Amino acid sequence: MLDLYLLLFPKGNPMYLRRFVVDNVRSISNVQMDFKAGEEAGWHVILGSNGSGKSSLVRAFALVLMGEKEAYASRQDFNRWMRADQSKATIEAQVSGDAIFDDVTGSGARRGRLITVQANLEIPSDMPIKNVEVKFSGNGFQRTIWGGGAGWFSASFGPFRRFTGGDNKYDRLFVTNKRLAPHLTALGEDVALTDAMGWLSSLFLLGLQDEKNGLVSEKMALLAAVSSFLNASHFLPHNATISSISGDNVEVSDGNGFDIPLDQLSDGYRSALSLVLELIRQMVELYGSARMLSAIDAESGSILAPGVVMIDEVDAHLHPTWQRDIGHWLTKCFPHVQFLVTTHSPIVCRAVDKGGELKGSIWKLPAPGSTDSFRRVDDVELNRLVYGDVIDAYSTELFGTDVIRSLEGEHKINRLAELNLKALEERLTSTEEAERKQLRIAFPAQAGSF
Repeated sequence: MLDLYLLLFPKGNPMYLRRFVVDNVRSISNVQMDFKAGEEAGWHVILGSNGSGKSSLVRAFALVLMGEKEAYASRQDFNRWMRADQSKATIEAQVSGDAIFDDVTGSGARRGRLITVQANLEIPSDMPIKNVEVKFSGNGFQRTIWGGGAGWFSASFGPFRRFTGGDNKYDRLFVTNKRLAPHLTALGEDVALTDAMGWLSSLFLLGLQDEKNGLVSEKMALLAAVSSFLNASHFLPHNATISSISGDNVEVSDGNGFDIPLDQLSDGYRSALSLVLELIRQMVELYGSARMLSAIDAESGSILAPGVVMIDEVDAHLHPTWQRDIGHWLTKCFPHVQFLVTTHSPIVCRAVDKGGELKGSIWKLPAPGSTDSFRRVDDVELNRLVYGDVIDAYSTELFGTDVIRSLEGEHKINRLAELNLKALEERLTSTEEAERKQLRIAFPAQAGSF
């Protein structure tokens, strides 16, 4: 697979995020993430409590990577982006890119491989109406990351990932604004991945039309490659597979052998599948069908196209087993993508390990109202999160204090300790013995050996 990757992407240095800085955006005071060359592709987890700024971080990522033209088309109210009592905010991204794989448009000398772009939000002091202005700057961005050429792939997904139920006013933007489209769901709760649901059926219909006209259909080849990839990758749990695709519907055969329309799957299925289908669809939009056909290795269930993808609350709607597996699956099936994900779940952190080697990182946002700083998790805390059990993870302070057990649970454990001590000194009453027996069943680790 590595040889195939080097053949497709000969310089081996595609679009990745090397630095990400956010200052004074909503609840965020300062965030800086740095990634060394070679550590970008993998699973990078951002932990944070409610209100700590996880969604703001994802939206900041989307804004700076989509660029000025797409930002104004996004219909954002930037007056709501500024941190309270601040008049300036800055979002900066430094990205790498490959001169062969990621297109550089226009004439003139090619830029260096690292490109720095900024989005600056400011309330002008000389304006009577205090509206936030957004200005973009950087080096080489118009011909590269914000240009009209292929490649430079980035995408972000909000926590509300669904096929239906969105506001149709956004539907047109998926078609007309190709740098904005991969980030739309991160910018609002009322955006649905409607095009992702209809994309497979659309490929089927367009492919039929090509074949009717006597053409070798690239659309039909792409459809076959995507469906084979999904089935070979075992993305859907319990041996579920894509069973049929028509112009009207896509059906999934569940673990019991029953065919179910795609839009009638459970929330967990739909949330995960909508993300993956939209990710592939947007890769096709920005890389082109021909390159994606070369990048899809259906036999091994992997897609070799690179890029950087941010997902808010990646654990949303997922059963704990899926929370455990989603990171391993995404990094296995998209081995050259740099995933940045936010989560409440310690289980999600386990995917940072890949075959005994750390292939990613974990970061912690400060809790609202605290004086802590944003930081990278390392040493003992990192090992407990990645290699320990859930109790080990919660025993760190990364998820707050007193979250392992309820207050009533603590009372019951204290009561069990009292009864154990009393049993050493005197005979328990029948009522106390029955109570102790029930408590020892409920808390076997604290049951004692007597």
